[in-house]
Amino acid sequence: MRTEDLPVIDCPKAPLARGRAHGEALRGTIADKVERWQAAIGKAYGRPAAAFLPVFLTVTDFRTAIAVHTPDLLEEVRGIAEGAGISEETAYALQLMDEEWWFGGFDGEGHCSSLAVAPAEGRDTIVGQTMDLPRWHDGAQAVLRLDDGDSETLVYTSAGLIGLMGVSGRGLGICVNTLAQLAYSPRGLPVSFAMRGALARKDAAAAADFLSRVPHASGQNFQVGDRNGIRTLECAAGGVAEIAIADGLSLHTNHPLA
Repeated sequence: MRTEDLPVIDCPKAPLARGRAHGEALRGTIADKVERWQAAIGKAYGRPAAAFLPVFLTVTDFRTAIAVHTPDLLEEVRGIAEGAGISEETAYALQLMDEEWWFGGFDGEGHCSSLAVAPAEGRDTIVGQTMDLPRWHDGAQAVLRLDDGDSETLVYTSAGLIGLMGVSGRGLGICVNTLAQLAYSPRGLPVSFAMRGALARKDAAAAADFLSRVPHASGQNFQVGDRNGIRTLECAAGGVAEIAIADGLSLHTNHPLA
């Protein structure tokens, strides 16, 4: 999809209404994506979605960590379900992209690379990434414009998902890339919720503190930047390691450095 064709969805501040606006605006896109997603599950894991997803959701418990650390996002997911006219369980499972991958043992197309460049004389902070998702996501790309009350946050996403990466009006940007080799947990905070929780913080230091405190469900690298500097954190169920940044440049692929 070309950048100029990306739909931009204006979402109000209240979590439930925020999700409803997302779901309603992208209802048809979400319905088409769910069909492609469920077909991809059967192809990737050798079991139809109707058999795979109930087991996945039964033997994992991400909701407890979500309710503790990002409770507003549970409401947002419920709103997406209502707005899109899909079941709440389907909307919830749709959020668990990285978690589904390790649960099913998927290691096919996908994964991302990221970078962060610290500010210097004549240069602002840069945080960016490639978003290398399976091809069935193509056509579902969108931007959510979230009302934060005193500013707005732009979240790049795949329709129906609470977010993949983003930048806030407070000058905070976050990008990510998968680290599938690292430890995972069926009771941690999923990547999409960790990203949005960090993005809601006031600056890079607060975002890094949040990411260091929460229990992570999946191995993931987070590139975090604001007007004052950049931080790189490798997060997993086994803990969090912050990468020392040399020469103001952080480059990361799908292989842990620490």
